[in-house]
Parts: sequence; C-alpha cells; structure tokens
Amino acid sequence: MKKNIKSIIAAMLAAVCLAGCSSNDSSGSSYSYAPQSVNSQESSYSTESSSAVSSPESSSSSSAVSSSKPVQSSSSSSSSSSSSKYGNLDLHYSGDCTPDDPNTRHNFKLVPSVAATKDTPGRVQKMVCTVCGEEEEITYDCFYNYYDETATFNSLMSAEQDLWVHQIIEELDLDNENKTDLEKLLLLRKWFVDNIEYDITHDTYGVLETHKANCTGCAYTAKYILNKCGVETGLCSDGNNHMANVVKVNGKWTYTDFVTGAAGQRKSNILVLGTSFHGPGYGSRFDNEGNSLDRSEVSTELHVYALDGTELKANLTDDGFTYVDKNGQGWKYVF
Repeated sequence: MKKNIKSIIAAMLAAVCLAGCSSNDSSGSSYSYAPQSVNSQESSYSTESSSAVSSPESSSSSSAVSSSKPVQSSSSSSSSSSSSKYGNLDLHYSGDCTPDDPNTRHNFKLVPSVAATKDTPGRVQKMVCTVCGEEEEITYDCFYNYYDETATFNSLMSAEQDLWVHQIIEELDLDNENKTDLEKLLLLRKWFVDNIEYDITHDTYGVLETHKANCTGCAYTAKYILNKCGVETGLCSDGNNHMANVVKVNGKWTYTDFVTGAAGQRKSNILVLGTSFHGPGYGSRFDNEGNSLDRSEVSTELHVYALDGTELKANLTDDGFTYVDKNGQGWKYVF
C-alpha cells in the first residue's frame, strides 16, 4: 500500500523533533522556557526593582482528567497481514482484487456483530471487501468512539485516548460554540499549566496517561484536542530542535506553544501568540491536515495573555520577548 505523503512528512518531522528535544532535555539546552525577572535598571517594563526572581501570576489548580478506561473484553485478535487506518475500520490487503485490474487491492471493511457502547467493547466477526464483495471471517474487538458514534476504534489504546480527550473537552467546555478560538486556547493552555509536568513523553496517549510531556508531546496533544473542538491547529518546528503549534485564530494562522517548562524551571503560565518559546517558528509548518504552510501564511504579530484573558504589554527583542504581568512586574523570555 502506498503511504500518504503527508503522513510521511509528519512522521519525519516528529522523529527529527523528538531526537532534538530528547537531546536538549538530557544535555541542558541554552534555551529558556522560564521567564527571567527584569529589574528597573534593565527594562522600562518593570515598575519595581527586585534582586530575586519572582514567579509570574499563578493560576489555580484544576483537577486532573479522569483516568477511567473502557472495559476490555477477555479476547481480542486481528489479522497480522492487515494495517488499520487510524480512526476507522478499513483494512487494506495486498493482492489482486479483481481479475480485470491486477493493481487493485482488496479494501476490507469490518462489519460489527456486536456494537460497542461507552461501557463495553463490541465484537467483529466478518469483514467485507468494498471493491469486490469478498468476505472473510475474523474475530476482532472494537471500542466506542465519542466523536463519531457511527464508527468505532479497533484498539483499546485509541479508545482510551479518545475517552480522555472527551473528558478534557467536557471539563473545559471546549465544544461550546459560544466560546471564541482565543477563549478555547486560554482554557487549554491553563489546563496544560495545571496538569502537565515537563518530561520526555512525546506521544498523545502517553501524555494523557501520565500527565507528563516534552515539547513534542505538548504540541501533538494540543493539536489533537483543539482539532476535536473546532480550532484548526497544526505543528511547527522552528529549526532549533523544538516543536510547537500553529493555530487559526479569527481566520488567521499564528504561532503558539503549549510546552509547560523544562525540569526545574518555573512554568510558563501565559498564552503567547505570534511565537513559540523558542522563537517565531520560521521552520516547517503544517496545518491540521498535514499540508505545508508558507511562511507568509503565519502571523508573527506578538500577543501575550494572562490565563484569565487579560492581554499584557509585550515586545519582541533580538533574543526573545518581554512582557509585563498584571502586577507590573517585567519578564523576559530568551529563545
């Protein structure tokens, strides 16, 4: 089966970024996730001088997402010769499907004999080729899909991930059509700050299971959640071994970053649009469907928000950006 070129690009980007993030995590990167206090002699943004580094305004803690899991049935098996497309139940097999077209492959669709519910898995015992109608017997467990009740997941891991995302979206009311894209970004950013600790976890399932994530884990998890609740979100790598996100706010793409801070550093409890914490993100950019975005399509106009939605005074500098918190304290981020 020919692999989709977009999947290949996304996989390569993730692999490169993961290697870079892991390297930076272990060797001590020169990049700073945490804000540095700016005293009155160094910047006009500060109203008071201070010899100690003070922390930015902190947000109140929210409860972690529930780790309850769907029930798994006692037996589950699948054909080892098949490969499943994520999010549906189409199975593709090599080999001739019709005698008049030897290049056509079987495209088997699983037919459930028992429907999956929120509490119990379903069972598939037959699959039918959508091209030629050929049938094959199979024993396969399938699991409930919260976002498409007409389909089911074919692995417990995918179903668990879908359940956890569903719980987060319900907890934060992210699927409320009356909420703006910015309001959804602020709510999810606060959830990351309150719930995610910096670690090397880089895949969405691992992040939601452990509540630990590096830059790659934060970027993929934010993309997965936001796309489920109507905010178009993609990925970007700024060329400095870091991964962040591009998001579409008010119809325009811009950069943002959901990473919560490296080990031992204060959490970055602000929402930044127009840059990631490692720079404006001029490297590779992909939209929510994996299409490459041109640099001109992504805004670098800087906006910094407290997590209650208050926009803060902010400026880009040669090596980072500065902002003033609600208490008048100046902060600087170094890329």
